Amino acid sequence: MRGFAIVGSGLWGSLHARVYSESEKARLVAVCDIDEARARDLASRFRVESYTNLNQMLARNDIDAVSIVTPD
Repeated sequence: MRGFAIVGSGLWGSLHARVYSESEKARLVAVCDIDEARARDLASRFRVESYTNLNQMLARNDIDAVSIVTPD
């Protein structure tokens, strides 16, 4: 199972989180957003860690891929 992280906790971040949580081949492990409250809210819904600092999140050793779903 691959560990996934999400950068961006808006609509698309929520959709990606739901898909990862329903997959048998993926596992959501972290969420990052510059808005701490939004990151914390999305992370708590899926019981994962939240971050506001991308480098801190990427320092984890259980992340295999990152979905970047920030506004254009």
